[in-house]
Amino acid sequence: MTTDQLNKLPKYARQYIQMLERQVIESEAKALRLSDTQTETNIWVEDYGADPEHRREYVQGDTVVIAHAGVCLRVDAHRERGIELSWSEGDTPYGTGEVAFIPTSHQQARLSNVDDLYTWPKIQRVSP
Repeated sequence: MTTDQLNKLPKYARQYIQMLERQVIESEAKALRLSDTQTETNIWVEDYGADPEHRREYVQGDTVVIAHAGVCLRVDAHRERGIELSWSEGDTPYGTGEVAFIPTSHQQARLSNVDDLYTWPKIQRVSP
């Protein structure tokens, strides 16, 4: 559409076209930012509730911090030395409180705030 044709349109139509042009520019910029952050790395977050095509969100760095249920877990991926785990009480990776490390299965464990250990339901033993 030429400038003359655009100027002949009613004002509301010109404003609508300008709004659509802004939306296109903003959408392109967002898509570029998203593609930049989705550069494949060795660290990612998986969302099992998402579509299979959108499960992984890649992390652009070597450290991930997870704070949940009174425990903070820090995972550092050192390129040649392996993976380092550190944990603490609260919501910062540098706390000094106690956290329980509870093995749950082969190469699996649960981290729990020590204060929450005594609120779990008691396990009933079955006599042989």
